[in-house]
Amino acid sequence: MTVETCNFKALLEITDSTKGNLSIQLKKLNESGLIKIKKYFQKSYPKTDYSITEKGKKSFEDFFKQLQSLKNE
Repeated sequence: MTVETCNFKALLEITDSTKGNLSIQLKKLNESGLIKIKKYFQKSYPKTDYSITEKGKKSFEDFFKQLQSLKNE
């Protein structure tokens, strides 16, 4: 199963992070081109969705491969 889009509330629950810390980390990931941020309104409430970019997918795959190689040493 892959999840390519997630909202801020779900990410807070998944990461068990504070709003401020998560917000800063997501901003850094966006500035690096690893995620995209989409802000919009739904029934007059502000919503924010985050999705991984192709660059982000590749970076994660490369990172995971490095972890696997360290485990196998």
